[in-house]
Amino acid sequence: MVVIIDSHMTTKSRIDRLQFELVDILVRLLAYSSGMLVPLFMWRAFQERDELYLRVIIVPLILTGILIGLHLLRYRLSAIVRACILSLLLVVASVFGLMSRGILGPALVFMVMAIICLSLILPLRQLLIAGTLIVCADLAVILLYFSGAFVINIDPVQAFAAPASWFSYSIVPIYASILIMLVLSRFNKGIEQVLTELEEEKSAAFYLSEHDHLTGLPNMRVMEIRAHQAILMADRGESKPALLFIDLDHFKVINDKRGHDVGDLVLQEVAIRIQSVIREGDIVARAGGDEFLVLLPQANDTVDAETVSQKICVTLANPFRLDDDEIYISASVGIAMWPEHGRDLKSLTRSADQAMYAVKTSGKNGFKVSTSSIENG
Repeated sequence: MVVIIDSHMTTKSRIDRLQFELVDILVRLLAYSSGMLVPLFMWRAFQERDELYLRVIIVPLILTGILIGLHLLRYRLSAIVRACILSLLLVVASVFGLMSRGILGPALVFMVMAIICLSLILPLRQLLIAGTLIVCADLAVILLYFSGAFVINIDPVQAFAAPASWFSYSIVPIYASILIMLVLSRFNKGIEQVLTELEEEKSAAFYLSEHDHLTGLPNMRVMEIRAHQAILMADRGESKPALLFIDLDHFKVINDKRGHDVGDLVLQEVAIRIQSVIREGDIVARAGGDEFLVLLPQANDTVDAETVSQKICVTLANPFRLDDDEIYISASVGIAMWPEHGRDLKSLTRSADQAMYAVKTSGKNGFKVSTSSIENG
């Protein structure tokens, strides 16, 4: 098993991606829907005989054009810039709505949407400041109205008698609610995705901390733990472990002639083959390069260790078929028994390594039990 972690995808980059998607949803839906709302405002202004008919049409048209521009520039502007511009547009719409229709218009809805838009990109403290400024902008318009700075020339009776007014006054809050629900739904889904990805990376990182990245075999850290456990059991007289040191014959030739990519494929296949012949409870680890260690916690005697070594030599001597080509290698295996050849992993590895080199010098492709001892180690 080979595990790959996208180290470039940090938590911040994931949050940035989520912010981009959320802002893009708002801009895209508002840009698309503005084409429907402008005719609605025209219809309403005509039925109500609005004296500000031209202003009622021009301002929404300008806002619609800017929204479409924001949508088209989504890959050129950052999510923060687009969110700030969108929030500013909503504040303008809110202020204009208050000045033209007072509380009869959707001004307060636009104000809430502006704050929600900023909530996608700003931390809480900055959001509170920005939200306060937005609310103050609308309050300033209300104060100007009561101070007589401007007049809202709308007859409520006539306004509510027009079907377009009922439709426009109800559709904007409903549409805003749907938009907010879509954004919150995507936000929840995005957060769940980010947490899932982080959990997967955590699991993958833990896996790589205990396994070789190329072959998926346990690494030497795991081998040391398992060897320590096996030796503790051996000290209690419950077992007699053995250690096999495996070195591949002719592997350097493969790397030199066929390249490291082919060599890596061979190493992965070697790991699979060794695992297929060892017994349940045994553990194989990649020591580095083309060297492997096999721990037999329940070897009991040299016959068991030699039997496993023979199986390893036989399976690795079979041809490796890669891309309709056959590659031949073999293995030299050194065997060290506890406690004759060592009482810990380090001394057992040294003894097995010496035995493996004895196989190399005598013709390779075989196995040999160590002749060293703790005393002469």
